Amino acid sequence: MEISDFKETISNVAESVKSKSSEIFESTKIKFALSDAEGEVSKLMREIGRCVYESYKSGEEPDETIHENCEAIDAKYKEIEEMRSKLRGIKNISVCPECGAEISNESAFCNKCGAKLSE
Repeated sequence: MEISDFKETISNVAESVKSKSSEIFESTKIKFALSDAEGEVSKLMREIGRCVYESYKSGEEPDETIHENCEAIDAKYKEIEEMRSKLRGIKNISVCPECGAEISNESAFCNKCGAKLSE
């Protein structure tokens, strides 16, 4: 092996490692953001439950806070799905249109339900 071939091989390996570490960093960043968003949804759900219970105990109709929190949850779910989509792109996976399972983009059939995937 000539020195130029060796240098090229080392350069290719370094580039591959750099690319993979970038993917891992981005993936980890998205996973932390997903966890935060899911925590916010849980907090909002608890707040809705508290408001409903307080309204029940006082004999009143639930107030506008419940509606606002429901809208905030819908927005968080949309944000969560966008982050999951980005994560699937990084991992080179997609979602089965039949059952919703995550599958490799190279798969011809779903591993979970067996559905034939479009090419």
